[in-house]
Amino acid sequence: MALSALLEQRKYDLPTLVRVVRGETEADPRPNKALCFRRIAGLLTGYEHSSLLCDIAAHGIHPTWITKQPRQGRVVANHQSANRHLNAVIRSIRSGQDAGQYLVLNQESMNLLPDVHVSPLGAVPKKGVNPHDEIRLIHDLSFPRGASTNDAAEKSLLPVIRYRHVAAVAERIEACFESDPSCTIHILKGDVKGAFRHLMMHSSHIRWMGARLPQLKALVLDMAAPFGWTGSPSYYGVFGGGITWIVGRECPASISDGALLDNIPFFAYEWVDDHIMVEPATPGRLDAAATTLRLAMMAVLGPRAINEAKFSPWSTRLEVLGLEFDTANRTVSMPADKIQKALQR
Repeated sequence: MALSALLEQRKYDLPTLVRVVRGETEADPRPNKALCFRRIAGLLTGYEHSSLLCDIAAHGIHPTWITKQPRQGRVVANHQSANRHLNAVIRSIRSGQDAGQYLVLNQESMNLLPDVHVSPLGAVPKKGVNPHDEIRLIHDLSFPRGASTNDAAEKSLLPVIRYRHVAAVAERIEACFESDPSCTIHILKGDVKGAFRHLMMHSSHIRWMGARLPQLKALVLDMAAPFGWTGSPSYYGVFGGGITWIVGRECPASISDGALLDNIPFFAYEWVDDHIMVEPATPGRLDAAATTLRLAMMAVLGPRAINEAKFSPWSTRLEVLGLEFDTANRTVSMPADKIQKALQR
C-alpha cells in the first residue's frame, strides 16, 4: 500500500500521516473540508456549544484520556459477526476509505506504530437489508473490559447534551390544535446521513481507534467519530443541537425575506440524528419549515448531510422514535408490529 510505504520511507509518525492524507495545512487545518467553522460561527452566535462546535470543525475532536498511552498486551481478534459477513465488512471499510473516514495500512505498519490501540470489529444486520450485501459496521471500543479505548476516555469531560423528552412532540400537537382546532396538523422526520461520521478525530487521537482485517493483512484506523466510541453521541449532540437551534429561530417570514407574513418560530426537536417537526398546514408554512431543516442540516454538517431515503414527506400519521403519531386524532401509540413482537417473547 502506498501510504504504508510513505510511512516507512518518510519516517512519518501517525498524526503527520493523517494530516497529509486529510490535506490539513496551517492555512486550512480542517480535517473534514465540508465543515466551515467560519460560516458556522456566524450562524450559531448565541448557541451554548458554538465554540466547541467550531473547534471540532476546524481541528477535529480533541477528547481527554485517563491514560496518555494506549496499553495493549495482545491484539484482539474480531468478533465472529465480522468474520461471517467479511465481504460486507470489507465493502463498508472501502466505502469509508473513499469518504476519508478510514486510513488503511499494511498490517506490518503496526511495527512502526507501536502506540496504536487495536479493538475488534463487529457487524450488525440492517433492517430490510441482506447482511451479505450490507451491514452496520461496529468498532467495539469497549473490548476488552478494563483495558479498552472506552475505558481510557475521560467521560466526565465529554459535552453534556440535554435531550427533551419525546412528550414534547405530543405537546406540540396539542398546542397546534388549541391554537386553531380547524387547521390540519402535519408531522415530518428528517434524518442526518452518517451522523457521527461527519465528525473527524484530531490527528493526535487516532492511535486509539485501530482495528485489523487479518484476512487482508490490513491495519485499519478510524479517523471519524466511530459507532462504538463512548464519546461519539455527546460530540455529535453538539452538532445536532446546533441544527435544532437554527431551525427554532426561523419562521416563514424570515426564510422568505418577508414574502410570507407568518412570524411564529418553527418547532424543532431532535433525538441524536432524527429531527422532528410538527406544524399546522397554514399557507406556505410546511414548505418553509422543511426547507429550513434541510438548509440547517447542510449549513452545520455540509452538503451531504441529508439522508433523502429517510427524510419523510409531511403527513398526519408517522412513525418516529419507535412511536406512531397520529396528528389528526391527536394520539400516540406503539406500532402494531412492535406490539406483536413483544407478545411473542
